[in-house]
Amino acid sequence: MSDIKWRIEGEYIETCNCNVVCPCLVNSIGNNKVPPTRIHCDLVVGYHITNGRFDSVDLDGLNYVVATYSPGPTMEVPNWSVGYYIDGRATDEQFEAMCKLLSGDYGGPPEGIAAVREDLLGMTRANIEIRTEGEEHTIKIDGIADVAVKYLPSIYGDGKPVMFTNIHPLLEDGNVIQGVTGQMRYEDYGFTFNNTGMNGFLGHFAWQDDFPMGTRSS
Repeated sequence: MSDIKWRIEGEYIETCNCNVVCPCLVNSIGNNKVPPTRIHCDLVVGYHITNGRFDSVDLDGLNYVVATYSPGPTMEVPNWSVGYYIDGRATDEQFEAMCKLLSGDYGGPPEGIAAVREDLLGMTRANIEIRTEGEEHTIKIDGIADVAVKYLPSIYGDGKPVMFTNIHPLLEDGNVIQGVTGQMRYEDYGFTFNNTGMNGFLGHFAWQDDFPMGTRSS
């Protein structure tokens, strides 16, 4: 671990304007043969860091949110507009560390996001609440976003969620839980998203600076 500059892991909530199931789940492996449902992409993703550090800065317990608009196609064309919201509870040192980590200048998945980012809308502090317990997971940013994603249950009636394996590039082992968005409102930077009833994803992310995707557990 001494050679790793940063590592973060925790819980992940994603919502977009695609129908369930989002075609970009397939496009994430790079074939780009199936376009997003509406060609353009309205995307809000929330992250709760359970364990994390940047150099010696402890990032445990912090939340951050990424809001993205792409006119399409989504995966390989550098036309994304991206805004970052960082937990208002962060100290100045933690905020600076998160800004560096998310800039893409220090490797890992943020570097890949930066490669398709055309317009950096901002990196701002915000009052962020993320809940990741039970069937419904939520993201709230005061005056900006209100998101709720509920996982789809297994056909077997065992209470387990529907899951795809080896496919989501940002999640640990590529595994993602399929959800549907019960509500989704976002308004900032001149963009207004309302993805209620559309696609949602849930999962566990584990990122570090020397791996371009979510890490493998074994």
